[in-house]
Amino acid sequence: MSNYLLQIADKLKAFGVRVLAIRSDAADLSSHQDLVNKVLAEFGKIDILVNNAGVFGGSPLGQITEAEFDRVFNTNTKVRPMQSA
Repeated sequence: MSNYLLQIADKLKAFGVRVLAIRSDAADLSSHQDLVNKVLAEFGKIDILVNNAGVFGGSPLGQITEAEFDRVFNTNTKVRPMQSA
């Protein structure tokens, strides 16, 4: 997890905000339930869930490799932690 993210979490905590910083891979379906479990363990419930993940391959479509296409497609289409909640 980035130091920047942890610094922001610490600053929010200093103001009394309950914060849980979690690194998760949106393209990895098995990590979705783990993410939900951590949030529920910390807060007891999920009031609002915003699915916000998306990547761009960076290469023109005709030049993108299959591995890069798979990474982009998996990240942009497999995001479904809401189903786990």
